[in-house]
Amino acid sequence: MKLKRLVVGLVASALLVASMTTTAFAAQSPKTENVTPTPVPSEETPSTPGKSTPSTPSQTDNVDVLASGISGDVIKYDGVDLDPTIPADLYKLSADTIAAARAQGAANILKAVDAEDSSNHDGKGVNYQDTITVRFQSSAFKAGMKITVFHLADGQTQFEKITPDSVTDGECVVTFTSLSPVIFATQGTSDKTGETAPILPIAAAICLAGIVFFGTKVRFAK
Repeated sequence: MKLKRLVVGLVASALLVASMTTTAFAAQSPKTENVTPTPVPSEETPSTPGKSTPSTPSQTDNVDVLASGISGDVIKYDGVDLDPTIPADLYKLSADTIAAARAQGAANILKAVDAEDSSNHDGKGVNYQDTITVRFQSSAFKAGMKITVFHLADGQTQFEKITPDSVTDGECVVTFTSLSPVIFATQGTSDKTGETAPILPIAAAICLAGIVFFGTKVRFAK
């Protein structure tokens, strides 16, 4: 009987800990697009024929906001520094493209643009063989951010995930094998882990207290 009481006490303590940790984790709400971009002049996000826009103003994706407040410069061809650098033309993406990126893991989107190398406009084609490096500038980028770049190559339906070369305050440098839709997203799991981490020591303390309490009851019952 005494052993049975001890076992029951341990099980009750475990259930109490499980219920508290489940409640705490459920209380976390997902974070989406919590960075407010800085308005910029309209010439930074020019519109051209063929670039798609949302079909209705009621769509949840604000493509104007995601494409505003960001500029870019091509700084390297095949790893070789360019002097002077070449401006990158950035356009709005469609809401459908942004939704497709979200479905493939881009949960917390900071910026979303269709990037082009402006040097291609002279009709001579691409001036690099393997890689092109672009320095994107936006107030949304902060030093220490864990950013994943979702890039959709021409003719593909699956986004490739690229780790930036560097992320500093106001800048994100990325090396591509081609340019087209580019979406900058933060890793939402890192923020949530930081918020729920304090729960674990509390749960351990509750479990220990439960064991001591029920163990004491068993001793006194002898």
